[in-house]
Amino acid sequence: MGSHFVQRQSVLISGIGWALIVSAGCGANDGPTRLPLSRVVSLVDIAENLQGTVSLMPEGDTRGPAANGIIQDGSYQFTAEDGPVTGEHRVLIDVEPPQGKMDDAAQQSQLQWKFEFHITVPSEPPYERDFPLVRDVENE
Repeated sequence: MGSHFVQRQSVLISGIGWALIVSAGCGANDGPTRLPLSRVVSLVDIAENLQGTVSLMPEGDTRGPAANGIIQDGSYQFTAEDGPVTGEHRVLIDVEPPQGKMDDAAQQSQLQWKFEFHITVPSEPPYERDFPLVRDVENE
């Protein structure tokens, strides 16, 4: 009878432990809702699949974490776990110069490969945004 009581008690404690873990996981989302966001980043004057980074940083009255991601083969994708929150954002895009497009490293460094935008992430779908990049090529 003693071992049966101990078994029951351990099952009860185990059940309570799982209930606490599940409720903690469900109730832990106290922060703002992040949204999935994806699409294409392209250079208007060069047809090339870009590599780089994209960051959406809340600005103005928008509160929440920044969303930071990678641009691979000209595309970026944020999920509901790492995406931006609804509202105003400053977008920073940093792309790598396409290989073989410039004669030398000095020419690459003179060109614009960093871009900044201001966007509003909507509260209703669709959550998609293309970023066609236009470089300042005065010094080429």
